[in-house]
Amino acid sequence: MADDLNALFVDRTFNPYNEVIDDEEMDKNRFFDDEIEDTCETVRIANNVLKNCKYFDIDSLNENLINGTSLFFNNIDGFQSNFYEFRNQISNLNVSLDFFCFNETNLKSGIMHDYEIDGYKSYHLHSIPGKLKGSGLAIYCRNTLKFKPEKTLTFRNEFFECLGGKLKCDVGYVNIVVIYRYCRTNKQAACVSELSSFVQKVSEQPSIILGDFNFDTLKCGDDTYVNDYVNAFICAGFVPLINKPTHFKSLSATSIDQVWCNIISENCSSGVINVSTSNHLPIFASIPTSAESIVSENDPKKHPST
Repeated sequence: MADDLNALFVDRTFNPYNEVIDDEEMDKNRFFDDEIEDTCETVRIANNVLKNCKYFDIDSLNENLINGTSLFFNNIDGFQSNFYEFRNQISNLNVSLDFFCFNETNLKSGIMHDYEIDGYKSYHLHSIPGKLKGSGLAIYCRNTLKFKPEKTLTFRNEFFECLGGKLKCDVGYVNIVVIYRYCRTNKQAACVSELSSFVQKVSEQPSIILGDFNFDTLKCGDDTYVNDYVNAFICAGFVPLINKPTHFKSLSATSIDQVWCNIISENCSSGVINVSTSNHLPIFASIPTSAESIVSENDPKKHPST
C-alpha cells in the first residue's frame, strides 16, 4: 500500500529548498535570476510542491490531482517484458492522463509491434543498434492534443538520449522531453556539462523534462556530481517535482527518476505510483498549462486531498 511507503520513507526525501526557506541570508540567485520577491515566492511554491509529493496507489489518483498537462513516466526495462503488464495496470486509473513516457524500451527500429495505447499517438527513439538493452525512448500523447515531435529535442550522445516535442496549449508552446542517462560511473563531470548545455537551451521556453537520470537526488549535499546535476537544472530555472525513492533493487532505494519543469504554480501536483513493472516505480506530475487549471489563491483544488 502507498500509505506503508509514505510511512517508511517519511524522512528519506529530497528538497533543495528547505535551506533557502530557513536561511534568509543564503544566495537565492542560485535558484533564479529574477527579482528577489519573485525568487522567494517561487522557492516557497517549489518547496510546498515537493512537500506534497508522496506515494499513491494507482486507483487513488483522482481529478483533484490533475490540473493542466498530466504526465506519467516509467523506466519500463523493456517493452517486450513489461508493456502488456503496464497496460493492464493503467486500466485501474480513474483519470485520463495526457502523456505516457518511457525509458529503456529496447525497441528496435523496423520491428513490427503492437505496443500501443488506445486513444494515444506514439513516438519512438529506437534502441541503439547492436545494444540488447538499456536504450530506447517512447512518448505516448493523447490524440486530441496538439503535440508535434521536434528534431532539435531528439538525439543521443555518449551520455544520454532525448526524445521530445512541442505541445500547443493556453500558455503557448511547451517543450515535453523524456531523457535517459546511461548509467556510467566515468565521465560524470562531462555528462553534467553536456546535460547543462541542453537544459540551458530549452530553458528559454516553457519546458517539462522527465526521465531516469541515474543521479540519486537523495545524495544531494553529499555527492559532487549529484549536486552539479541538481544545480544544472535549478540554475536554469527548473524545479524538481519528485522527492521520494523511485528505484528499488535488493536493499537499495534511490531517487533517480525525476520531473523537472520551469512552469511552477500552487496547482502543480506530483507523486510516485505504487505499481511495479520493473525495478522503477512510475512517477507522475500535473502542471497547469490551461486556463481552466490556473485557479485562484483560495481555490481548494490548490491543496488536493486524497
